[in-house]
Amino acid sequence: MNNRKHIWTLLAMIVALAATCYVFRGILHDPAHIVHELGGDGMKNYYAFISHSLYGHGWWFKGMNYPYGEHIMFVDGQPILTVTLSWLHQWWQFTPENLNVVLNLLMTLAFFLGIVYVYKILVRLGVAPIWAMLFAPLIITVSMQNFRVFGLYGLSYACVIPMMFYWFLHYHDSGKKKYMLYLLAMACIVMFLHPYQLALILIWSALYIVGYWFMTPLSPKNRLRHIVPVALVLVCSFIVLKSVLAATDHVTDRPEYPHGLLSYGTTCIDIFTNAHSPYWTWMQKKGLVTGEIGGDAQSYAYTGVAAILVTSVVIITLLILLLLRRKEAATKIFSVVPAVWWFIAAGALLFSMGVPFVWGMQWTFDYVSVLRQFRSLGWFALLFYYIITVIAVVLVTRVALIKSVAGRFLPFIIFVVWAYEAYGISTHLYERSASGNYNYQFFNSHQEKNWNEFFKERSLRPSDFQAVLFVPYQHVGSEKIWLSDANWGLCMSMKAAFQLQLPLVDASMSRSSWQQTFDQVKIAAGPYAYKTLIQQVKDERPFLLLHFEGEQLNPDEKYLFQRADSIGVNSNLVAYKLHPRKLATLEKKEWERIRTSTHTDTPYYYEPFAGKLNKQTIFGNGSQMAIIGKDTVLASIDVRHWPKDILYEASAWFLVNRKDYRTPAMEIKCLDTTGAEINTSYLVCGQATDTRNMWFRPSKYFTLPEGSGQILLRLNNTPDIMWYRLDEIMIRAATDTIVMKDDEQRTMVNNHLLPQ
Repeated sequence: MNNRKHIWTLLAMIVALAATCYVFRGILHDPAHIVHELGGDGMKNYYAFISHSLYGHGWWFKGMNYPYGEHIMFVDGQPILTVTLSWLHQWWQFTPENLNVVLNLLMTLAFFLGIVYVYKILVRLGVAPIWAMLFAPLIITVSMQNFRVFGLYGLSYACVIPMMFYWFLHYHDSGKKKYMLYLLAMACIVMFLHPYQLALILIWSALYIVGYWFMTPLSPKNRLRHIVPVALVLVCSFIVLKSVLAATDHVTDRPEYPHGLLSYGTTCIDIFTNAHSPYWTWMQKKGLVTGEIGGDAQSYAYTGVAAILVTSVVIITLLILLLLRRKEAATKIFSVVPAVWWFIAAGALLFSMGVPFVWGMQWTFDYVSVLRQFRSLGWFALLFYYIITVIAVVLVTRVALIKSVAGRFLPFIIFVVWAYEAYGISTHLYERSASGNYNYQFFNSHQEKNWNEFFKERSLRPSDFQAVLFVPYQHVGSEKIWLSDANWGLCMSMKAAFQLQLPLVDASMSRSSWQQTFDQVKIAAGPYAYKTLIQQVKDERPFLLLHFEGEQLNPDEKYLFQRADSIGVNSNLVAYKLHPRKLATLEKKEWERIRTSTHTDTPYYYEPFAGKLNKQTIFGNGSQMAIIGKDTVLASIDVRHWPKDILYEASAWFLVNRKDYRTPAMEIKCLDTTGAEINTSYLVCGQATDTRNMWFRPSKYFTLPEGSGQILLRLNNTPDIMWYRLDEIMIRAATDTIVMKDDEQRTMVNNHLLPQ
């Protein structure tokens, strides 16, 4: 019997290997020269992986957010890989090709293991080995998790849930604690691929504890004895994570309430439709489906047409049986797998949809703060996906045991429907991977001039510079401030930084230090903001200042280039030398000149709120208390006689909360003389580049079109308190200099509080 079992397992592994080679054929034909994504998170994650593995040391990633750096976990750097590889690099001289092979083959291996473990799950649940061997590759292939290989590498490992599912099946039936030790060991590994992998284990385990307690007909003592090891896995894995972070992370002011907690939840569209499915794309082309269909970002709940049909039939059958009061027949269908797995599937799906938080219970985040760190709730629908697809196969193959025509042919029909969809999705994966070789060549400049060659032609060395600074300045990660208007530029600067082995000043991270962010973004705030990076940097070497050739920069951004020395153009990037000590000296002289100057221009619009006396001000004697509720028009400005088609800057100061990520916004609505809207600009507090003790100064440069008669300043509001005070609204011509002083001898220039 054991020999027969081993033979089937060997055959299943052969099928799994064949399926893996087919689905990942676009990667496996040349894994050394494949880079999956050149934009957004994909580029950032690849840059963090490759640069830290080659040039990094320990847990601290110095490749961006210069001069501070960041913990490798908070740049999605897969620390268990990159920290290990960087350590091994002392003895083995890795190349980018070597590391690409490691990355690509690990993701491929996880796919293979996922198939093997789904096979083992199906067999344990009573599915005939032949059917388990055929359906297991389909379950893994149709999973939208596979699309995480295109950049979100730490989330792409397809074996984590099947392995956990399999061990829980054994533990549920036998109670042997070794399976929980296996789970704990895996948790301690995958949490350092990506903490969201640990989150899957935590949510599954928590749902198992609840489901087992309420759905198992055992004594309380026996139930407690069973769930304690599961609870210990939860506690111990969390302690391991917190201990490692406590030992390796010195930042103390990371955001505790990140952006988008309820923005990325599963919807019905994600559950039932998918843009990669050949069935749904065909229906779209035929006009049978006209609305939005699910993509690959949050569609982890999409189980495929075959599983949806099986599940729908089962649910309808159960409802009919219950209505007919045939509870015994309904129970027989429901009990094809233990009730706890149904409970975990339902609980995970509801949680991925934001339940109970979307039911007006977002306040619960304040009491279970660990949940606030996992903002992509749709991710947890993967637990639902694997349980439901496995149950669908179990149900279909049980029908095969019925000696009838339907019983004999139904599993085969379901297999064909499922296989066709898997084929379509795998084709999409292959087509998307086709650009991988081009991305590799581009990243390493095999198709154009390498940055080292560009430097050599100009008698420059990378060691002549201390860091790369791309403008428009990019900073993502603190949750409170988001500067990301030129994402592709950040990717291009990562390419330059990698080739020159220089750190980036710009950053794309997660849960970054607030104070570091507030200091960093002032580099883009113009001449009257105190730039910590410039004023306090000890390294006198210049920054490599970059921007896209022909790109329009605002006056604050141009200011840096006007005080830098041109080097030339490479890869459509204009390169300059920016000397920090020279700029710091020039700025201090300008500040002193302003303090002693008597000349000042007059703003086109200014609201100081001086009549609303309050001690909470950024400048002057008063400020506007927070307005709660509906959007509010703060001012209606007659602009008929203002000069047209010149550049203006609008700015204001908001005192924002320390509680969460939220900040207000203000519309600059331009109307013609009849009151019709011409255009609208937005003053977004979360894009502020100048800050002072939680006072944020958002600004917006805009032009006033011909025919403009009125500007409305409209505050975009919410019922919740996300700001406390509003002060110093100003609109000025971009070429003007507005200087003001208050009773406390503070000086404000162009609505910037002049550094002391």
